[in-house]
Amino acid sequence: MKAIEIQIYEGPKLITQGICDQSKIIIGRILSADFRIDHPTVSRIHALLERLDDLSLRITDLASSHGTFVNGERVIEKNIGPKDELRFAQLKIKIKKKRKKFRS
Repeated sequence: MKAIEIQIYEGPKLITQGICDQSKIIIGRILSADFRIDHPTVSRIHALLERLDDLSLRITDLASSHGTFVNGERVIEKNIGPKDELRFAQLKIKIKKKRKKFRS
């Protein structure tokens, strides 16, 4: 299974990044989120990022206050591809699939 690298930008500044290998990733400000973004425009439980059976990705907004946007359109749920622009309020989200490196 490929891991997913998530990068969060406020304007040109990278504010946080991480690598997740779960099939379902809860993103939000809450401490127990799988991927935590400590920013006032991000809801405590903001969105769900899922890896689907065909290895594509789906983003689901979890009733966030400031919204989840794909290509400038506020969405509740949407399959996303590598060319889609993803935002939480004014934060830009970059998602890349990474191959796991196994050490022997």
